[in-house]
Amino acid sequence: MSDIAVFGHSLADQNGHLLSVDQGFSEILGLTPAALAGKHILDVTHDADRAGNEIQLRRLLTEGTPFTIRKRYVRPDGSLVWVENHVSLFPDGMGPQRLVALTRLLGQAFKEADHPDQANPLVTALRRWGPLTLEEESALRSTFLRTRSYEVGEEISRPDQDRTAICVVVDGYAGQAQLFASGARQFASLLLYGDLEPFSVSDERGTGHSLFGLTKGHAAFASRTMLAQAAATFPNIMRSLWLNAAADAARLRVWTSQLGRRSAIERTAHLICEVFHRLETRNLTNGHEFSFPVNQDALGDMLGLSTVHVNRSLTALKKANYISWYRGRVHIDNLAGLTSLAEFDPSYLTVSLNA
Repeated sequence: MSDIAVFGHSLADQNGHLLSVDQGFSEILGLTPAALAGKHILDVTHDADRAGNEIQLRRLLTEGTPFTIRKRYVRPDGSLVWVENHVSLFPDGMGPQRLVALTRLLGQAFKEADHPDQANPLVTALRRWGPLTLEEESALRSTFLRTRSYEVGEEISRPDQDRTAICVVVDGYAGQAQLFASGARQFASLLLYGDLEPFSVSDERGTGHSLFGLTKGHAAFASRTMLAQAAATFPNIMRSLWLNAAADAARLRVWTSQLGRRSAIERTAHLICEVFHRLETRNLTNGHEFSFPVNQDALGDMLGLSTVHVNRSLTALKKANYISWYRGRVHIDNLAGLTSLAEFDPSYLTVSLNA
């Protein structure tokens, strides 16, 4: 197969299963069109590139915005081929949505080191705390173990089980919670799109909290031992992990003070402000609107309130025209007023080594 100007086309259903491919795409993958039919596109995608690809696909289906991604396909003999995919919705206006992709083979002249990692969730999470070198990114990619989906209420990880892996929330919402003998739980942290759970190099056992899915989503896992080794080798990775843990600790201090001294409606307003500001810094808001499909039971476990009090607080905020909340989407109608009611100061969400 020539690696010069090789293009292929594919059509997939909204779940990512291939419906048809042309000869060019077949040659790129090294499989016949019949062998590719029905395969999920992520089945032939390199493990380290799946999570980022999944995020892009979900955004395409929810927002309709085409995307371009460079990634690796795995051929039947185990060899890797770098490609550039341009993916969009198939505009036939009939039936379920379908995905159409134009695939360009990048060829042997394309080197992995020449392009920054676009898919590894751990790299993405730690880039938030500062730039990483290609060598540091490569070390982080080597810690990658797997990705998997999670459901609402599912216990993603627990302290009495194998804690050899650390979790990155690829999409959706999750939270770390303390479980009590009565069956009650109290959330100590909220993890959202792209967040890495707190990690201490000096104590690889984790925080001692279970991690629960608050919505449907996907999680990626990296080896704790290998991440500790990477941090020991690269001071900049150590710095990023420290900043990540410090940010979680800062949020925990604010949450603790909220539980002790604020009314139910003030706590609720403060949580909404926090989620909005955290999403806004990641360009995951639409003006003052954002997705937050967390049920009231989970909100109560975050706020230390009964479901009845959560419902009353949300109703009061809506009646006072602070917010609108419909089918898992929140719109802040009066940001200044909500911020004032919550006495919200976003400075605790910004952490630096000089703080």
